[in-house]
Amino acid sequence: MLLFAASTVLEHKQLRDKLETALRLSGFSLTSSEGTFSIFAGSRPLSFLSGEDCCRHLLAKHQILAVPGETFFRPGKSTSYVRFCFARSASLIDQAVSALSTSVEAA
Repeated sequence: MLLFAASTVLEHKQLRDKLETALRLSGFSLTSSEGTFSIFAGSRPLSFLSGEDCCRHLLAKHQILAVPGETFFRPGKSTSYVRFCFARSASLIDQAVSALSTSVEAA
């Protein structure tokens, strides 16, 4: 059981690192994601005024589904943060990394 847990932790760390690298190269600002299965990324450096605007753009232009940061704050609080989950298959993370290699900036 311990071996399974250790290999699962290592696998998710590798997925996180891969996605974090792609997000940084795309221009997102990142907060630490230690101990979670998600990455909280700031989209303001990419000229998005809200996390919701960024999520709509990512889905429409890059087929990446993310959750607006506004979901995690008090009602009415606007934020440019976006939440990406990396508890997915390696092939799905690879697809996201590939999609993020094209321009993500707001039009």
